[in-house]
Amino acid sequence: SIVVNRDDLYARQIMIINSEVFTIKELIRFLRNKQGGVHSDNITLSEKDTLLKDIQTTLGIGGVPAGFRLMRAVSRVVVRGLRPLK
Repeated sequence: SIVVNRDDLYARQIMIINSEVFTIKELIRFLRNKQGGVHSDNITLSEKDTLLKDIQTTLGIGGVPAGFRLMRAVSRVVVRGLRPLK
C-alpha cells in the first residue's frame, strides 16, 4: 500500500488523452464544473476540458462515461484507505 496526503492524491496521473496527461484533480474539477457535478459551464472550455468532454461522449465503460467510471475507482481507493480511521 502507498500512503499519500490529499495533495499527492490529487496530483496522481489518472489518464492520458492525445499525449495530454490528466491528474485526479483535473478530472474532479472537470466533472464538478463542466459536467454538472456542481454546475455546468460548457461555454468556457479549455483545450484539456474539450479533450475530456470528447472522451466522455466517445468512451464509456458499462454504459457509463469514462470520467465518471474513473472517479468511481478513485472513490473505492479513498474509502479503502480511510477504513483504518473507523
